[in-house]
Amino acid sequence: MSKHLLNLRGLFSNTKFLVVFSIVLAFIFWVVVAIEYTPIVQSVIEDVPIVIDMTDTPPERLGLKPFGGENLTVNITVEGKRYDVGGKKVTAEDFIVEAETAYVDSAGEKALAIKATPVKSNVEYEIVDLSSDYVNVFFDREVTKEISLTPKITSDSGNVAAEGFVFYEEEVSVEKTISVTGPKTEIDKIQEAFLEINLAEPLTMSKAVEGAIVFETGTVDEVKYLSVNGEKAENVKLTATIPIYKLQKLPVTVSFTHAPKAYLDTPLKFDSSPETVYAAVLQEGTEEISELVIGEIDFSMITPVKHVFSFDSSDIKNVKILDNTKKIDVTLQLPEGIATAKVNVLKDNIVVEGADADSIYDIQFEGSGIVNVCAGSAEIQDIKPEDIHGVINLTDIEVNSTEQRVPIRFTVMSSENSWVSGTYYATVKIK
Repeated sequence: MSKHLLNLRGLFSNTKFLVVFSIVLAFIFWVVVAIEYTPIVQSVIEDVPIVIDMTDTPPERLGLKPFGGENLTVNITVEGKRYDVGGKKVTAEDFIVEAETAYVDSAGEKALAIKATPVKSNVEYEIVDLSSDYVNVFFDREVTKEISLTPKITSDSGNVAAEGFVFYEEEVSVEKTISVTGPKTEIDKIQEAFLEINLAEPLTMSKAVEGAIVFETGTVDEVKYLSVNGEKAENVKLTATIPIYKLQKLPVTVSFTHAPKAYLDTPLKFDSSPETVYAAVLQEGTEEISELVIGEIDFSMITPVKHVFSFDSSDIKNVKILDNTKKIDVTLQLPEGIATAKVNVLKDNIVVEGADADSIYDIQFEGSGIVNVCAGSAEIQDIKPEDIHGVINLTDIEVNSTEQRVPIRFTVMSSENSWVSGTYYATVKIK
């Protein structure tokens, strides 16, 4: 015992030991005092989400749904010792904030009381204040309605189309209807829906442009809490194609199909009445047109007797005739001496394209097996049955055991300036 006391006396007689011991003792004393007597402070935790739990609540049983409560937050002030609440020790994830729905018994905007509690029950601080005691939430039945969409095109200059061009608003290509979802009270206010597009400058070419949806209620009230096609209405951008037509006076022309080789190199000449038209031509590309193609003439329709064709101006695609021309007549200038002759067709000279290789077809030529050939009077006497070849194209036709009527396209293989006129058919079925 006396030996241990002697050792302690020796330690406390050691200057270095006393210095270290004093420092350790002072630190322990400081920690005890800091913990016991640390000041009480307040800390504000911002943007804590507010939860609206509708499970088994009065509004849920009434078929009501909350609108506008998706991103609600509140600031919470807590009070506690500095080492418990200082810095980032308390965050939004440490709280549950709920909006009380027990007293919601009808549609409309309701002020819901807010209740905030810590996630953990044994925290060393208390909630002393909320930035708001209530939150406003709109309740109603959710409905979906299909609403017609009307384009509304404007321009900073006052003109949608540039000078020398024209714009037809009724031809703007846009979705005809939109699916709008939201509170029944708000959707019932909607009278019309517009896709509003404003152009910085007039257009000289058709263009696809994005626009925003605007709902017209007939009053100063704006509708709220709506979604369009599953997305918030205010975020929805839809595209409309604005058609622009160029005003032009153009000569009239036609195109020819299934022409013999000689007429591919040197097309038939023709006269038209009228020769020119004043028209609005749709601008869809960079290519300028110098003549207006009013239609096409198939060589199988041409004979020495039938060589005048009429075209209805309203059938011309992407063009609007503006000078009241209703009909355009085209008279072909056939070479002198064109004659016709009847020539028998050899069945073996009719081939089938687009056929199923594993199928056997039964083909019967309709009529007498004779076709009308057009050629020069000196040449027509030399055309023989073996010169006439026919093609039946089954590429887009589903053939089965039932007879089907299909067209035959005939060609005069021995001549570059002869053709077969008329329309011919065969019946085809799988054996």
